[in-house]
Amino acid sequence: METFEKEKWMQLPRDVLIDHGVLEEINRVCKHLGVGKEAIIVTGVHHTRKIAGEKVLEILREAGYEVN
Repeated sequence: METFEKEKWMQLPRDVLIDHGVLEEINRVCKHLGVGKEAIIVTGVHHTRKIAGEKVLEILREAGYEVN
């Protein structure tokens, strides 16, 4: 299986960031988008929340965001 080595950021109707370890970039993405210091994370109830939502919550809180 071929793997990609470089980060990709595309702007379609939405911004899409693709990379290994991309969750670690959430603070940079929020700054790029001009998000204030309050955020709401919307995920699925079970799998998505456990796989990504809890990590994003932790990263944003450590970066000083008030997250609900």
